[in-house]
Amino acid sequence: MKKIVYGGVNIIKAAYFLIIISLISLFIVVGFLIPNTKAYLLGKQYLKKSETSYKNVSEKYLHSKEELDHINIENQNLLASLGREFQPNSFVNRYKDIFKDIKIEDTKERYKEGEFSISEYKLSIKVAEPKAFYYFIDAIKKDPNLIRVKEDVIFQQNSDGIDIEIYLKIYNK
Repeated sequence: MKKIVYGGVNIIKAAYFLIIISLISLFIVVGFLIPNTKAYLLGKQYLKKSETSYKNVSEKYLHSKEELDHINIENQNLLASLGREFQPNSFVNRYKDIFKDIKIEDTKERYKEGEFSISEYKLSIKVAEPKAFYYFIDAIKKDPNLIRVKEDVIFQQNSDGIDIEIYLKIYNK
């Protein structure tokens, strides 16, 4: 083989050297970068699934939080009323303008229902017309105490109006 020299450099040896360096570089690229590329693509795919999952969970969390905030705002009066003690005299004073006559008696019946303690009171009222009774039922929803009317309401008509007997359940913590 003939020596080809150009400017004091053997071109064939330089070409061999360049080919060997290129092959070594190719092996490095194939040996290290391709497996790393596969790992990168798998990691990218996993990250995309994780981001999608995080987005779904985050949306559910925000939706649940908004619902709970809405429920909390709606029931703020209810939650505050659970801590108040029922005062029969102030109850009578609040509603005495609606009725001709109003009396409240403690039935002394106390029991637990879940985490609430319940007291029962008998309310005897006299109304001139049924509209006052309906107004009272609406007003009881906004009462500072948590009050529920038991289902057995007794109506009795007489000459000067309607006598109504109601049993109230007062909820407390």
